[in-house]
Amino acid sequence: SLPRLLILLAVENLSPDGAQYRELKAGLESDDGVLYSNLNALKKMQYITEIKVKIEGKELTSFAITEEGKNALNSIRKWLKTSLGGNVNDRSG
Repeated sequence: SLPRLLILLAVENLSPDGAQYRELKAGLESDDGVLYSNLNALKKMQYITEIKVKIEGKELTSFAITEEGKNALNSIRKWLKTSLGGNVNDRSG
């Protein structure tokens, strides 16, 4: 789905250490229900992982893309490149 694709792209690009929930919500301009349900779906698919970090006594949740998630994004990029005949950024190395 488009929200899942956008979440994967955001998590991949925001930070190598992961993207915080509030960063994703603000960057994607998504409501809590859509973001929460799609984050859970991506975790079940093992495309992202949830990281709990404690900073200054506050527990924050970040999400990082997994190798499986990177592979899925690269497959989508290759499919788009083939389908659209254009230059789509491939990060497969």
